[in-house]
Amino acid sequence: AVVSTQSTGKKVKKRGIVSVNLSSTRYDVVKRVAEALNYSTTVENNDSFIIWSDCMITAERCAELKPYQRINHFPGMGEIARKDCLARNLQKMQKCYSDDYDFFPKTWNLPADYTVLMNYYHDLKKKEKKKKKYSALIPLL
Repeated sequence: AVVSTQSTGKKVKKRGIVSVNLSSTRYDVVKRVAEALNYSTTVENNDSFIIWSDCMITAERCAELKPYQRINHFPGMGEIARKDCLARNLQKMQKCYSDDYDFFPKTWNLPADYTVLMNYYHDLKKKEKKKKKYSALIPLL
C-alpha cells in the first residue's frame, strides 16, 4: 500500500492490487474467483499476498511466509480436517480431560473399532432388555 497526501493534509492509504499465487492449484474455480475479485493471478511470484495450494504445506514453507502473506492451509491441518483424525484426536483429549471433552457423541473409526462398536451395541441391547423386564414389575398408579 502506498501512502499519499491529499490537499487536506491527511494521509490516505491507496490500495494496491492483491496478487494470488496459483502455482499449486489445479482448480480453475480458484482462478475464476480471484479474477472476479479483480485480483492479479500468478504462478511464479513468491511475493504474492495470497498463496493457494491444493495440498498440505510443510512447516518450513509456512515459516518462510512474509508477515503480509496468507495461505489456505497450515501444517498439520489434516489432523482436524479429516473426520477420522478429528475423532481420534478428540478421543485422546477426552481421555485426558473428560469433563471438558464431553460435547461430542460416541465415535468409532471403522473398520479398526468394529469390535468395540459391536460390544457397545450388545451392551446397549442388554440394558434395554433389563429396563423392559423391570418396567413390567412396576405397578401402574
